[in-house]
Amino acid sequence: MAQQQRTTSPAASAGLKLLANFIEHLRAEKARLSEQIGSYPGPIPACDAQFNHLLEKRSRLSFELHLADRLLAIETTRSAEPGIDTLVEKMRRIDAEIARKFVAVCDRAAAR
Repeated sequence: MAQQQRTTSPAASAGLKLLANFIEHLRAEKARLSEQIGSYPGPIPACDAQFNHLLEKRSRLSFELHLADRLLAIETTRSAEPGIDTLVEKMRRIDAEIARKFVAVCDRAAAR
């Protein structure tokens, strides 16, 4: 059996690299939120809207991180690497908010 080789174009390779960078961005944001939650002054009543908002944001980031990790795992096992446009479209189909964040992080990285 011949092993199938990956087709790697500069755009495709850039797509996976941007996705990996996006995952790192999400991890850093989640760590920052966890630190903020950990240093929140107590006692914390159940009706503390600010604290509950931080918990919801961290939960959302966990969900987005899970989706991005799964997408990266799927795309790195395929025979051809996806281009950036393909990744954005796949993210949009999964979750519009994560696609918006991915594009924003890519735009910031390109502006540097």
